[in-house]
Amino acid sequence: MGSVHYFQRYHSKENVDTANAMLLLSRLYYHSPPAFYGFLSSVFGDSGLGLEFSLQEHGEQTVPDAAIIQPGFKVVCETKLDAKSFTDKQIKGHCEGSFGKGSAHQFLLTLSPQALSPSEQDRVRSIVAGVNPCIGYAHLTFEGLHNGVRDEVDERDREFEGILDDYWDYCSTSGLIPGDWRNLLVRVAGRSFDYDIENGVYCDTPRGSGRHGYFGLYRDKSVQAIGKIEAVVDCRVINGAIKDPTVIQGEAGNGTPGGMLTAALRERIIKTHRDNALGDWVTRYHFVEHFYDTDYKKTSKRGLWGRRVFNLCSVLGVKTLPDIEGIAEGLRNRYWE
Repeated sequence: MGSVHYFQRYHSKENVDTANAMLLLSRLYYHSPPAFYGFLSSVFGDSGLGLEFSLQEHGEQTVPDAAIIQPGFKVVCETKLDAKSFTDKQIKGHCEGSFGKGSAHQFLLTLSPQALSPSEQDRVRSIVAGVNPCIGYAHLTFEGLHNGVRDEVDERDREFEGILDDYWDYCSTSGLIPGDWRNLLVRVAGRSFDYDIENGVYCDTPRGSGRHGYFGLYRDKSVQAIGKIEAVVDCRVINGAIKDPTVIQGEAGNGTPGGMLTAALRERIIKTHRDNALGDWVTRYHFVEHFYDTDYKKTSKRGLWGRRVFNLCSVLGVKTLPDIEGIAEGLRNRYWE
């Protein structure tokens, strides 16, 4: 039941995290230069042409984790697993020695799992400006990098959607997206909508294995129901028997996360398989405790194609989420593109 991965999973940690971030951006550039330029514009307010991607390029004083280069244009990237680890000395060294000559447009990008506080961003920006006020600066989280790229790609682009799914999977399972409990995974529900609501389940093909706290059902330009995820399981059902189950998420058996399936969960899988006349292929079953009605409307022209992930804390403007009924009520009369 293995799936194809676009991003390497073995770790020398920061090096691999940086390499995968650069791989995502390079794939975006070669897939759609306009989308790549749009991403850079959203981050730095500028873009360039004829880009080159480089890892561990040696500067005169420091070694940045990565760089994106073209004649007259360069982005230097520094990655840390702790947002508090960006030191004055290193930032100053990058600005003084990593850009070289001939780059009219210069940008420094810091990347970490956590957001930098406004005061920390001001500190880095002050260091950068003290060396060269012409160097642009921005900070992104890994989640922000994923979402920024996603915003530039057509939702109907199945090829790149698979790349984004795998990058989210890599970041989620590698601990680069903290607080995955706050995330709402939304999928399109068509003819199965009423069945899904009644039975607290959604079936689709396995795509990535990143964790999410909540699941939403979308139809008619709106997320119309959400539920707290109880379990996510990949398996085949052949002649009424479950084969090769893989527990992606949830305490599936005997109180042990990722353990053996409980008898009740096995019954739900077999019933769902039978009721929906599914074949013997691998299916992913998303189980929720209960679906609650909501109305989180999509305002952009096209309907949702594939899936979407929302940070519920950001959407609702809170640090601590209310209960699921409060979340459902809070999403009513809110909008997204």
